[in-house]
Amino acid sequence: MNTAETINTQIALPIELYQAIAQRAQIHGQSVSSEIVALLLASLVQNSAELAEEPNRAIDITRC
Repeated sequence: MNTAETINTQIALPIELYQAIAQRAQIHGQSVSSEIVALLLASLVQNSAELAEEPNRAIDITRC
């Protein structure tokens, strides 16, 4: 990750979630911050792929 191309941010996590991410980070030899970025990126890629698989459907606003 190129730090010149990043934005510093802060998030609040439940303790259990932080501990699970910290454990994953340790297993992968990464920082907690890098592990969070990796998890978010994987989620974004997966969601983008799922959206691309859905057929384009017109929305019938008369039923809303």
